Amino acid sequence: MREAHDPASKESHFRTFKPFHHVYDPATGTVALTSGMLTQAKENLYPHHRGLFFGFNKVSYGDKQTPDIWHGTNNVYSELDRVLGAETGEVYAWHGAGISWHGADGGTFATEDGGKTFETLRRGLPQEYAYDLVYRHGLDVDETGNRLVFGSTTGSLWISEDGGDSWQTISSNLPPIYAVRFANS
Repeated sequence: MREAHDPASKESHFRTFKPFHHVYDPATGTVALTSGMLTQAKENLYPHHRGLFFGFNKVSYGDKQTPDIWHGTNNVYSELDRVLGAETGEVYAWHGAGISWHGADGGTFATEDGGKTFETLRRGLPQEYAYDLVYRHGLDVDETGNRLVFGSTTGSLWISEDGGDSWQTISSNLPPIYAVRFANS
């Protein structure tokens, strides 16, 4: 379902703050097999469960802005901008979606085109012969979203002071690094 964000009322914002998709019964084409924003109030208890949903709730951008797209608080929202492609079959179906995320002021702070395009940020990182494995806890972002640090199982540690645009090697001869965290200030 593609319905543009409607900030006119609390109810319309609640209904439209996140794209949602439903899977329908192939026999009838009408019975939803997923949960989400349906027509009955009792079905709307969990608005972040919108079928195959897109969203996140722990991000920051700009001057310490922290939108909660997951729950749609403070009028933040994400929107399906376009369908990039789709295929259906008897056993599976897929589609690619272009999504944009908007802060409380309505301004766009992130976009996604389903992996169609991306930007490689590697300035200061090894450019060849890099066999570094990074565990998910081996990366951290500070509360501003500007400072990032990550360590690898080969004992290398990097930091970025500009949101990942460039990196500086802190060390390349530590023991394997399994987790990193910024200290609370």
